[in-house]
Amino acid sequence: MLAEIIPVSLLQCRFFREGVVLDAVAAEVLLNKGIDIGIKSITKAFANPVKECFGNNSMNGRYVGENILLYNYRNVYYECEPRAGAVILSRFIDDRGNDMYAGTILYENANGQRFCILPYDMRKATACLQLIYGYAKQEQLAECITWAGREPLPVSIRQPDIHIMCKAAKDGSRIAIAVQNCHLDTLENPVLLLNPGIKTGSKIELMLPDAERTVLSSDFEYKSDGKYGYLEIRCLVHPLGFLGIGLKQK
Repeated sequence: MLAEIIPVSLLQCRFFREGVVLDAVAAEVLLNKGIDIGIKSITKAFANPVKECFGNNSMNGRYVGENILLYNYRNVYYECEPRAGAVILSRFIDDRGNDMYAGTILYENANGQRFCILPYDMRKATACLQLIYGYAKQEQLAECITWAGREPLPVSIRQPDIHIMCKAAKDGSRIAIAVQNCHLDTLENPVLLLNPGIKTGSKIELMLPDAERTVLSSDFEYKSDGKYGYLEIRCLVHPLGFLGIGLKQK
């Protein structure tokens, strides 16, 4: 792992400047290096949880109070003991609803470095679908990245297993967004959450699914709440389908 071989001084000045999302394996490495990431200890969990309970925090978005059923795999989970000042966004519970250990943890240390800790081994978590691909977890993770980095992601979406690439021209004149539906369900009228600093204008460039070339189109809806811009494209993106979007910025 990269964190094991990089000196602490380099980690402190380069890798933590814009916030860090850590899985349990990376968190354990940094904790052992003496870096204040918001936990006192970390050990492999004694048992697998049955559900993840999303607490009453705005970072959990539409899923506040929801208990999400988990599909488990061996040796995935870790138990973290949070430090004072850490915020626990979710907790893992058993089949009777009893609390087991902390879920997602947020923490800002005295140096202003922000951390989001996901208390499981990300290499194995792909076998536990709700830890990565679930609606609740993806919305929570996007909010956590926004918090850690102190600004919204350029582009995100609130559907699982949708792959997004975003590229800005070097001169800042244009932003290109690629959306691929890797889910088994058709994506209907996708809504992209944009950094509110990104402009849309009256027309945008679209390469619709099954199209051979891009077109300028006004067949979209855009609104903003100050935190995000919501760009809705009126189309259907079938499984493994592709949608391309070009946004002129100047």
